[in-house]
Amino acid sequence: MKRLIVFASLLVYPVGMLFADNTYITSGKPVSKPDKPMKFFNDATEERVTIYSRENVSSDKKLARKGILLKRPNAKATVLICPGFSTDKYDVSFLHMLFNEYNSMTFDFRAHGEDSDGQVCTLGRDESYDVIAAAEFLRNHPECKDKPIIIYGFSMGASAAIIAQANKSNLCDAMILDCPFDSSDKLLDRGLEQLKVNVFGYKVALPGASVLKRHAYSPYVQSILKKMLKTFTHFNTGKIQVNFLPVYPEEAIKYVDVPCFFIACVNDLKAPEEAVLSVYEGAKGYKRCWIDPDGRRHFDTIFRQMGKYFDHVDTFIKSILDGSYKKKPKEKVKKDLPHCVITSAKKPSDVVHSSGTNNSQKKGTYDTRLTSNKPTY
Repeated sequence: MKRLIVFASLLVYPVGMLFADNTYITSGKPVSKPDKPMKFFNDATEERVTIYSRENVSSDKKLARKGILLKRPNAKATVLICPGFSTDKYDVSFLHMLFNEYNSMTFDFRAHGEDSDGQVCTLGRDESYDVIAAAEFLRNHPECKDKPIIIYGFSMGASAAIIAQANKSNLCDAMILDCPFDSSDKLLDRGLEQLKVNVFGYKVALPGASVLKRHAYSPYVQSILKKMLKTFTHFNTGKIQVNFLPVYPEEAIKYVDVPCFFIACVNDLKAPEEAVLSVYEGAKGYKRCWIDPDGRRHFDTIFRQMGKYFDHVDTFIKSILDGSYKKKPKEKVKKDLPHCVITSAKKPSDVVHSSGTNNSQKKGTYDTRLTSNKPTY
């Protein structure tokens, strides 16, 4: 409870103030003071870092990305935080409080944050190289190299982390994946389904939507597609240069065998329950999935149910570090009952979950009872 109160109090400050105890201003630029513990972050010391990631599969050119590493005394693991689309290392600074017992690192994906001019976001495909670079940096860091690495990612960050781990099987020791999308094809489908116009009180599909869908990855169509998605679905890329490319986390996860904890939200229109379950089913190792019926939108569970979110994540990490997960069932899906009525922007369609060739056979153990205050993963 004390940790939660401290965390809530920090939210009233601008995100940039989170590191105020460890910086001072010289000539208009923040300069880190070395080795000054930050008491609100469990006496952590901050290290500003630069990682170098591969540009893409066709180029060996390196992109320099900036990050922040918080090193905590007696940390038993290091958590690599992978932000979502349109967020940078400062936007997710509050997540360092979630991992207050461990080292934690955030970084800027390409086309986000510092030094992003001329870079392009691919919604997870090339961002996987940024995740690989960050994890390998930690593997070679003198204060982190002998500790387990746990990747925490949400939205695009979760999808990029899946692809990275599929390509480098020894990248991390466990993954926490909040609202990963299943594939770029299905993500675009969900966006295009919202392209409707009002005709005499009836909502009808926007003419030409099928053409946009067929040619969504064409550079000649993408400028039109982005403008239409911004107008009708509020998908705003802002100043971030985006290149829609085929990305398939639900296929990449089939090559991941480290323990995974998935988090899904029923009212998420970008990565709905069925999308996260599709990714969950492909994971080969120990896996858990928590489905939240109360979240109001994409990546909202952490804000809507902060206490329970902290407990679930903390319990999962501890089970990995002490090895107790090995004595538990390999897979389990837990779906809470709603605590209250949520009015979402759009009522999601009913989800029918099936796996394998027989729809009557469902993987995992489904528990729709309200979870206890302390989860038992």
